[in-house]
Amino acid sequence: MSIDTQDDRLLAELVAASSFGLDANTVAAGVGGETHRPEVAALARDPEAAFLLRVLGHARARRRRRIVLGIGAVAAALVVALVVLVSKEPEVRPAAERLSASLAALEADQPALFAGVTAEVSVPSAGSARGGAVWRGPRGTVLASPSVLSWTAPPGARRMQVRLQGPGVDLSRTVSTSTLELPDLGPGRYVATLRALDGFARQSVRRSFVVASAQERERYTRAREAIAAAVDDDLVDLVEARFAIANGFLEAARDAARRAATQPGEIGALARKLEAALDGGD
Repeated sequence: MSIDTQDDRLLAELVAASSFGLDANTVAAGVGGETHRPEVAALARDPEAAFLLRVLGHARARRRRRIVLGIGAVAAALVVALVVLVSKEPEVRPAAERLSASLAALEADQPALFAGVTAEVSVPSAGSARGGAVWRGPRGTVLASPSVLSWTAPPGARRMQVRLQGPGVDLSRTVSTSTLELPDLGPGRYVATLRALDGFARQSVRRSFVVASAQERERYTRAREAIAAAVDDDLVDLVEARFAIANGFLEAARDAARRAATQPGEIGALARKLEAALDGGD
């Protein structure tokens, strides 16, 4: 057994320098309990040497206890730190705050595409003349040619006269339903006029909508791709709805809000509020 600490070496040198002429490694072996070695057994029988061995043994034991206690303290600290780290609840930002931050980041990063998305939501009212028909759609700018016009007839009205005018289109129909099927419509602005032919209200209601051009559809697609790449998955539909409103795509906004409304918790509540605002504009 070799000498491996400063204290051991010092005491061993003291013994080696005594009149016994002991070897330092023999002293270290004695401290280590190697009593099977003859030289160690002889050393232990000497009163002075045995006393020094006991002193050195106690010193080594104290050092080992300090080492063990130190390791135990470090391990305990690591355990406490790990428990705190694991048990700490992750900070959850409110959905409204996350939505505002996402919209602001998009507007700052791509202002030409997302200008106005952070503005207060304002949905144009479809409305109706007092007692007249209530326009249901299409509303705003639509991404594809709509298949039907829809409305709610005024009280008592059974027949409605419907006229649609726009690029290459001027059609007039008398119907007893609340919808009118449409031919394929090209890009451009269209104006629909509704008038009840019976009942108590005969006022005409005029509403317009726009069929998006190829450039407008491409811009909307780029916006959707940018949103999907930059926004948390649970906010994508809600952010798209806000973009659509800001750019007049009211039908697309309502579709996106309805998808977002299926989300649980605060996100779903925000989406349902937005959907109600879009429906309330009818």
